[in-house]
Amino acid sequence: MTAFATEAMGALDLAGRDVRFGSAIDRLIYLRGLEDLVKIKASELRFLAQHARERFFPAGSYLMRYGRRPEAMHFIVEGHVEVSREGVAHMTCDAPRGVGFFPLLARNPNGVDAKAVVDTLTLEIPGSQMLELIEDNFDFLLAALRGMSWQLSTTQRELELRGILKRSEPLEGPYPEKPLDIV
Repeated sequence: MTAFATEAMGALDLAGRDVRFGSAIDRLIYLRGLEDLVKIKASELRFLAQHARERFFPAGSYLMRYGRRPEAMHFIVEGHVEVSREGVAHMTCDAPRGVGFFPLLARNPNGVDAKAVVDTLTLEIPGSQMLELIEDNFDFLLAALRGMSWQLSTTQRELELRGILKRSEPLEGPYPEKPLDIV
């Protein structure tokens, strides 16, 4: 599979369409505006912008498929994506959220289904480039984990409200005496 393996999964070529991000500068400006990337260094954003590729997915097509190793991460620019695994919907993502970060980071061989609910435009970052950035820049990893943690807590709340997930009682045991840190 190529780094842009999603071409075989229903994404349309942008030839003949108006291109929203014609240059790396356009992609850089867009990425700088994302809340999760505000604290990222300019050099890291430039790296993302240089490797990002604009992708269009018509409603019903897949950004990722369960049973296939994730090959890329997508920043949703416009549209709505449902993420599921083995037929169970786990979360929905709208702009300006990302899809595929955790499966990519975990190097999960089965990945997830990520389906465009409506026509969806993304900036796709090849997985190898994302992993390189994460390995070289702890601040980027930290910002990504914070953004994904927020997204997971929002999804948990949605699933609880829909009655799909029930919160368990806290476990008995000692709690840390000082605040936990990532390191």
